[in-house]
Amino acid sequence: HKFTGLPSDLKELRNMSESDKDRYVEKELHDHKRAICREFEVTRHQTLLQTVIRNCFNHCVINPGKDLTLGQKRCLTDCTDNLLEYQSSIMQMLFEKSVTGEPRIPGPFLPE
Repeated sequence: HKFTGLPSDLKELRNMSESDKDRYVEKELHDHKRAICREFEVTRHQTLLQTVIRNCFNHCVINPGKDLTLGQKRCLTDCTDNLLEYQSSIMQMLFEKSVTGEPRIPGPFLPE
């Protein structure tokens, strides 16, 4: 008999064959790994944005005042755009290297 769904309760799980239980556990582990990887990526992107904002603010706003000057606003816009473009270029380069089979950089992977 082919396993096609998830057990709805413990009794159903107990009645499964060992191979069905194995497939169920494998699927659950796979789903949890994917969820953890997605969460890691969200956290990584949030950290990147916080770092970009902090670095640009420190670069552009040397003497903070009540309001940002026009020059500070332009500097912040240009700085964040440049840093994010640079990060995007690096990520594209790493992606291209991974496609061509060059050694991967260490880090989490997204299970297939």
